[in-house]
This record gives sequence, C-alpha cells and structure tokens, in this order.
Amino acid sequence: MQKHYRNFTVGELLDMGLKVSVSKHRVNREEAKNITRKFEGTKQSSHSLDFETEIITAKKKLFEASMFVDKEV
Repeated sequence: MQKHYRNFTVGELLDMGLKVSVSKHRVNREEAKNITRKFEGTKQSSHSLDFETEIITAKKKLFEASMFVDKEV
C-alpha cells in the first residue's frame, strides 16, 4: 500500500532499513546541544569541520542528526 512520503514516521523509515539523516545549519552551540539531547538512546559527539564550523551529532545505527555550529554565532 502506498503512502504519501510526508505521512511516514521516522520509525517506519528506520524499520524499512532506510538511513535517516537530518541536519540543521547556522545554530549556536547551546541550541545544537539542546536539540541533539532530545534524541534519547543516541550517542552524542562533536568535532571541528574547520576553524569556523563545529558539527554536533546524535547518532544511533541508521539515524543521524547533525547540527552545524558556526563558531562566530
């Protein structure tokens, strides 16, 4: 049975074996930490992409949420 793509939940997509990757750009570090902490059961990590950008990530198997922090923001 077909379903409009907006009507699928993240859980349904993961159950189908699809990788779900979401990102948000131009956030400050506090906002990024607050968002990634909402994903219970994920591993939190961060690393610098370059001198201007840090990536804060929440990851678990096929799910990944990445926040791109501009260090100047």
